[in-house]
Amino acid sequence: MGCERSRVQFPPSRFGGAVFFQLHMNPPKIALVFAHAPSGHTAAAQAVAEELPKLKAEPVLIDLSTELFTHSGPAVSEIYYKSLKVCPLLWDLVYDSPVIDLLSSPFRRVLSRGKSAALVKFLKGKNITAAVCTHSMPTLLLAPEGEKGFPVYAVVTDFSAHRFWPDTGVRKYFVHSSETANSLLKRGIARKLICETGIPVRESFFANTTVPDTGEKLIVITGGSKGMGRIEDCVRAALSASNAKIAVLCGTNIKLSRKISRLAKTNPRLTAVTDYNSAPALIRSADIIIGKPGGVTAAEALALKKPFIIYAPLPGQEKLNAECMMKRNAALRADSPEELPWKINILLSGGAKLAFPADFSKPSAARAIAAEIIETIS
Repeated sequence: MGCERSRVQFPPSRFGGAVFFQLHMNPPKIALVFAHAPSGHTAAAQAVAEELPKLKAEPVLIDLSTELFTHSGPAVSEIYYKSLKVCPLLWDLVYDSPVIDLLSSPFRRVLSRGKSAALVKFLKGKNITAAVCTHSMPTLLLAPEGEKGFPVYAVVTDFSAHRFWPDTGVRKYFVHSSETANSLLKRGIARKLICETGIPVRESFFANTTVPDTGEKLIVITGGSKGMGRIEDCVRAALSASNAKIAVLCGTNIKLSRKISRLAKTNPRLTAVTDYNSAPALIRSADIIIGKPGGVTAAEALALKKPFIIYAPLPGQEKLNAECMMKRNAALRADSPEELPWKINILLSGGAKLAFPADFSKPSAARAIAAEIIETIS
């Protein structure tokens, strides 16, 4: 099921009712708000931003960690990534826990009160018409203003929606598929507010460029924006399993890129990639993608119908992403280093056929989201 075209009535916002009359005179300014860059949340925001000018709207990308929360934003991000490295089992236990949600709710309300006012003031100063949030934190901060009439949209960038996505104050929730929609429906969010558009993917992934066919296979190993996961296992397996070229997307992980670069000196088939803008062309050319299934990475692979081998998913959302992809037969999974080589060979030899159904592979997600936003604020 897609997005129901229902009109939801909202009371006047303190942003001023006049802003809606201005839509007919000036291009609406749409804020794309994310928590920090680089990240999948950033990529999703960029994807929607690319579509808005085609609909006569002006996108304004807002990175909270550099624009407003210059100290607390990076600190929270650092704590999150360190907790994943130091105690992944604990993160698995607390992720989307109803008990943790209940216990932390009063503290979240107190801590977010000042931040919420600061964000509202910031958007008001930029004459923003509506806000599209690709991370739960800005969505939570703006939800109280959304309850007063300001259009707030949530783009969920995983295949399930955890409890920190607010229940109220959101005009539309854009989700990948029925699995994500069900996680919101179980919390009592109305079906008419949920749009199964897909997770947005940047235009550069669909660039109409001709790639010379050299007959060589390409394996892309990804660790997401931070170069996380058991990348070295994947590299060893790929080197032993085939004669394919291997590109390792290292993200911002300098230690990893140096390690891969040293290995590449004795393995000319291997390349360490640190350039964010190189990823789309490599994934377009890939015969196999291996790594952890971040929501946006998985959506990119699905949109391009690329075979994916899931390995070492992070606790919490990525484990749920992996389960969802496996249920849909949209990926293979290797649970040990020993499994990786033969899973690679199965895909390279055509011995396994993966499914890319239309309700799970959604290359037009960004366009659909942008169109729905303009439709509902006009």
